Amino acid sequence: MTAKNQPATTAIGPSGCPVLHGFDPLSPAQVEDPGPLTAVARREAPVFFDPDLDMYVVTRHEDVVSILHDYSLFAGLPMTAYEPPAAVAELLPAGFIGRQPGMLAWLDPDEHARVRKLSQKAFTRRAAAAKEDEIRATFEATLAGFLADGEADLAIAFARKVPMRVVCAMLGIDIANETDLHRWVADTMRMMGDPNLDEPALIELAHSQAEFEAFVQKLIDERRARPLPEGDLLSDLLRSQGEENERRLDDNEIFATVVLSITAGGDTSVNLISQLTRRLLTEGDLWDRCKDDTALLEACVEEELRICNVGRLALRRATRDAVVGGIKIPAGSIVALHLWSTGHDEEVFERPEEFDPERAGLDRHLGFGRGVKFCMGAPLARLETRVALEVLLERLPSPRLMPEHELEHEPSIAIPSVKSGLLVAWDA
Repeated sequence: MTAKNQPATTAIGPSGCPVLHGFDPLSPAQVEDPGPLTAVARREAPVFFDPDLDMYVVTRHEDVVSILHDYSLFAGLPMTAYEPPAAVAELLPAGFIGRQPGMLAWLDPDEHARVRKLSQKAFTRRAAAAKEDEIRATFEATLAGFLADGEADLAIAFARKVPMRVVCAMLGIDIANETDLHRWVADTMRMMGDPNLDEPALIELAHSQAEFEAFVQKLIDERRARPLPEGDLLSDLLRSQGEENERRLDDNEIFATVVLSITAGGDTSVNLISQLTRRLLTEGDLWDRCKDDTALLEACVEEELRICNVGRLALRRATRDAVVGGIKIPAGSIVALHLWSTGHDEEVFERPEEFDPERAGLDRHLGFGRGVKFCMGAPLARLETRVALEVLLERLPSPRLMPEHELEHEPSIAIPSVKSGLLVAWDA
């Protein structure tokens, strides 16, 4: 049998489904670049079974889009498979974040539509645009704190700080809490993205989540007692009112929306900002071209989402027997959609390994998903990334990557968060 680190051959798994040897989404090489493996998969086994994760992996754009649009056949899953160990079960009566009631990611379509409609006001394109000046001021103030140093790890000093500070401003959270928030978010992302956690690790994460939950509940209780004017996300959620006879957001749904806003809003944009900063500094004269061309910069954001999708595997469950790409998938099976692979599908994107912000069909990428589960925070993430890069383009004189730079990621089957390694120097 071919060794685990040599992804060139397939074997036969359940129901005649290929098994692609070498698939290991937590390995350092595939966390950094899944490209070599997914290219083999799309060519030889576009749908394959992974016995270690016990799931079917789908790699082609067409198949993934089809699944994303068919929620009756491929239902959402909780964002984690873990239950709290017995020793800490009393700490988390509703379970780990990701399994709790009210979470958008795994509500059925009707409930999802209602909760999304009532909670998305702060995340529309118009709402995001209204916050642009505030977001820019946050980014500029953060950069001013180290600009005179002449060098920094921008992943730590800039990209990781600013999205959380934006979320804090949206929710009326004191910025003094950002260290704890970063820790809680990192722990939540680890619990959602690492399928190999043992009981001691789960106990540690349960204590972390209990702290996070207490913080969020206190925030909600305080805002319920003293609501802020329109524009404060949490106050708006508490005031949310749907159409006649439409049920309002309940306590679980408000809690879940706040947790998701902090977790997703404080983490995923970090990757996009870090990746695109590195990209513009390595792709010829692209940095200089983007300085005076907002449209080009916006296209670069979309192309980065295509070529290096922040997300990796999105999970669904087959509600009944299905056939995908000619492969039989039994009812109840977990199906993993390899979102990163779809951006490199040769059948959809010409020269997929080239970074080309002027390519046709950029809107076909799945950087924010597709269908009813399309990312609610997409307008804000796009705005944050564009403004972050505009601030860097305007304020960093003669920036260059330092020789020892190398982005380091937290291993995850879901979203490998950028931790560090964007080492940049400039003329102080």
